[in-house]
Amino acid sequence: MATIDVEVEINATPEKVWEIVSDIDNEPKFWKGTKEVKNLSKEGDIIKREITIAFRDQKCLQDVKLEPKKRIEAKFTKGIINGEKIVSIIPN
Repeated sequence: MATIDVEVEINATPEKVWEIVSDIDNEPKFWKGTKEVKNLSKEGDIIKREITIAFRDQKCLQDVKLEPKKRIEAKFTKGIINGEKIVSIIPN
């Protein structure tokens, strides 16, 4: 499986960054290629959701786990995308 690893340095406090990226309902505003997000259910710390991606309005299913102020792990479970997306907050 291919791996894409990208680091971005943001001039803000880790708390401010977490406030923005953990608002996963608004992901289409800051994650290019995500057109729409619909939460389907929540079981414990796992959110199951449907993602509409910009490429031909294809739908994918994801399981998202939030580790407060540290990490977001989104695993694609069905659809044209296979893999996971991890967003980590690493203070300087």
